[in-house]
Amino acid sequence: MHYLIFVPNDHDSSDPYDSEVRPSSQAYLRRFVLTNLRDIPDSLYADGLAAIQLTLAKSVYIVEGADVYWLIEWAPGLVVVRVRPDAPLAAVAMRSPIPSFGGRTPDPDDDPDYDEDTNHQYNLIFDAWDAMFDDDRRELSNFFRAAPERMAAFETAAATLDALGAAHFEAADRAWLEPAQEKIVEWTGLGVRVSTADLKTIPADYR
Repeated sequence: MHYLIFVPNDHDSSDPYDSEVRPSSQAYLRRFVLTNLRDIPDSLYADGLAAIQLTLAKSVYIVEGADVYWLIEWAPGLVVVRVRPDAPLAAVAMRSPIPSFGGRTPDPDDDPDYDEDTNHQYNLIFDAWDAMFDDDRRELSNFFRAAPERMAAFETAAATLDALGAAHFEAADRAWLEPAQEKIVEWTGLGVRVSTADLKTIPADYR
């Protein structure tokens, strides 16, 4: 399971790098995120989730074999979309363990005693996001030029998503943005909640 990032270069372009996802983040993904993925209709992406690409939301990609995961920091915490060849899109919205995430009013079931030092959702986004813009972070996290097979998987997935969003993007149709974001809110709801006790079962990283 590897991050795939695109590092800006001096030629108004970018270079692809990859690095293995830290063990605790992989454990969180496998135990709590991937097990909650559900198939979604293409229309939910085309008329909803695709709008995220036109926002300033921070997002990263993870590649595992032929599967590509698009991870976005988005209310209620983390949205993950899986693109798999010859299969429907799948997605899930995870609720942030931070009760006031994004300035929201905490829900009665949010845990006020959450562990500020163990936020796997934050790590999943910012381990890769920060590495895109910081040479030291890339070196520390062992990012190297991306393997061809991971680039191939990404390009296949990107073509799938681009085709679904093409009608709106090519027409520069901004009128759909507000209803698209409303559709996302309706779909995400409160998000899948993981208890503090369950989060504590994930071993800490030693590095």
